[in-house]
Amino acid sequence: MPRQLKSPQVNGVGTGQTATLTFPTSGTFRDIHLLYKRAGVVATQAQMEAEIEEIRLNINGKTQQSWTVADLFKHNAFFGTPPADDGFIPIILVQPHRRETAGEDVFAWGMGGVSTFTIEVDFAAGIVPAITLDVYTDWSPITTPLGLILKTRHISQVSVAGVGRLTVPNIDAQQNYLGWHIKSRDFSNLRPKLEGAELVNAPIEVLHKRLEQYGLVPQTGWTHLMADYDRRFGGSFPLAPSKQFLQGPLFEFEVEMSAANSFDMIGLAVGQAD
Repeated sequence: MPRQLKSPQVNGVGTGQTATLTFPTSGTFRDIHLLYKRAGVVATQAQMEAEIEEIRLNINGKTQQSWTVADLFKHNAFFGTPPADDGFIPIILVQPHRRETAGEDVFAWGMGGVSTFTIEVDFAAGIVPAITLDVYTDWSPITTPLGLILKTRHISQVSVAGVGRLTVPNIDAQQNYLGWHIKSRDFSNLRPKLEGAELVNAPIEVLHKRLEQYGLVPQTGWTHLMADYDRRFGGSFPLAPSKQFLQGPLFEFEVEMSAANSFDMIGLAVGQAD
């Protein structure tokens, strides 16, 4: 039976500081909830987004996921977990939106074979009231191997010279991807290709309508491209090296720009820990 437990004290909580918590390397983690307070009062969503600059989850000293609070809230809301205006920041490691029970827990973070598991939280400078951060986990005492996990891959400020076709640079093509959150709506069409064959060729309205039909929630100002839009486990964009493509297949992420504005992307990679 999973246990909902408060973790040991977080070190380094303070304005302009990086707080750190080291988790035990036993059992299996399903989710992590941060509780942020200012002068003993739970923070609002706006305060959390402004005052917590970045959250990082690290396995064996390497960052596997990194989020701003605003991006994390939108990511969660896309999968059906809207932010609560009560100081809580949920980091959901499993996939409760999956249609199959087995698919829900496959991304749980088992501690088998893990040397260190830490979380780091960067606080902005200039926060006036005293702040506290507590951490609660959904944890099972049964230690499972660390298998497939969700990892974030960020691309910042993709340069756009004008409207029309653009191939997104700097995609980490050594990973398989569940999809991407693109922090812009300045697209008329997405057209990713694998070895020259189109994987998708559809207007944003069509892609997002299909997401909605399967119970996902496209976020205002964002564009989403998901391989597993039907919420079944197993779908991914296969970019990682394989027996067929020893260096990884040729992947081209083409988009049709409707406005000449730069944008950021969050890749949802899936695989073994880095």
